[in-house]
Amino acid sequence: RLPRPFGHGFAPAGGEGAELGAAESDVAPSAVERVLSLVNVMMGTSMLVLPWAFEGSGLLPALLLTAVIGTFCHYTSSLILRWSPGHHDFSTICREHLGEWAWHVALWSSMLVLLGAAMAYLTLMSDFLHYLLVAARDVLHPTPSGILADYAWELIVSRSLAPLPIALAMYPPSCIREIKRLSRIASFGVLATILAALYILVFSIGPAIGAISRHGGSLAFINASWHDATAGRVSLPIADAGWGALAAILPVSFFTHNLIIPIMAGPTPFEDKKRQHAAAFLIVGVIYTAVGVAPLLALAGGMQDCLSLGNATGVCAAAPGMACSLV
Repeated sequence: RLPRPFGHGFAPAGGEGAELGAAESDVAPSAVERVLSLVNVMMGTSMLVLPWAFEGSGLLPALLLTAVIGTFCHYTSSLILRWSPGHHDFSTICREHLGEWAWHVALWSSMLVLLGAAMAYLTLMSDFLHYLLVAARDVLHPTPSGILADYAWELIVSRSLAPLPIALAMYPPSCIREIKRLSRIASFGVLATILAALYILVFSIGPAIGAISRHGGSLAFINASWHDATAGRVSLPIADAGWGALAAILPVSFFTHNLIIPIMAGPTPFEDKKRQHAAAFLIVGVIYTAVGVAPLLALAGGMQDCLSLGNATGVCAAAPGMACSLV
């Protein structure tokens, strides 16, 4: 057997890990904590690229893919939840039902996914910190004031050094052995994600309503691409050829399988866990749909404003992809 990395979360069934997990399960997290933890696991930076992916797919394929992939991920993760009693990780379920080889595959693939996610988030947080420090430097130290001071600020805003404070800040929470305690702390992160979603909706719905009111007061659906739209009513393409990107993004956006067991652990009736699990997927599905569709309406309105000025080529032709990328 391999050693247990990252605390007891990957522990095989039985033994010390099972006793520790059984002791922890005496205190169950609340229903709200479970739902928010699952929502927080699913929603992340992939939400920011959904407007671009919806734009490439068109309305109908985007809605269909979101519903089908979300339902499929809900079903497969519900199977893990169903067979989770007596287990503390997905890999131990695989070993019991499929054999030792399945445990190795599930364990190491989970660790690779965790490593990739850690690298991606470290890069994102480092970039955010870098630009935040650059903005602070421009405010606090706008003009050169000496060699030492200037050199110190250059070190502070250095992109190559930005990951260091992020790594130091993340080290203490990474040492927490109890995954449920960590998930409770992480559940508050969903507030920032929902705030980002609200920001996208507020700054998309207003321009969309304004454009629709200026161009006939209604929305038209066209069986053509964005670049084939003509002046008239605000037109939204029903389907487009770029649905492959959205099909690749959504399985990652709905992925919660490796963490559903520790998040849902506790002496709570299984039917209650099923409802909490379904509620989390429903919330995420609604948010993904709104975040994907609202910018499309704003983009369609912007295209129509552009076309009404007689600029059917040039800026108008590039408007959808440029605006979705900005969103």
